[in-house]
Amino acid sequence: QRQGQEVVLRTTVDATIFGSLGRFVNHSCEPNMEATPIRVGMAIPRIVFCSARDILAGEELTISYGEASSSSSGAGSRCLCGAGTCRGVLPRDESLYD
Repeated sequence: QRQGQEVVLRTTVDATIFGSLGRFVNHSCEPNMEATPIRVGMAIPRIVFCSARDILAGEELTISYGEASSSSSGAGSRCLCGAGTCRGVLPRDESLYD
């Protein structure tokens, strides 16, 4: 907290320029993994990927990049995950581009 206000640290994972093994994890509207930020002694978290179900050998590793908001529904890139519940668009946080 800072002067009675809560401080929220947001973390965006984007391996376009720099990344780790997480760069090989793609988006799906029906992901087979979950990503959880873990902070241990530092403000910048490590991301832990945990399976959400059994994953078959050779199956693509996927997480959900988040929910598409109504304000960004047309602004993001088209989702091509092919899931039965595909939302049709990747989420885009407009505040990152201000």
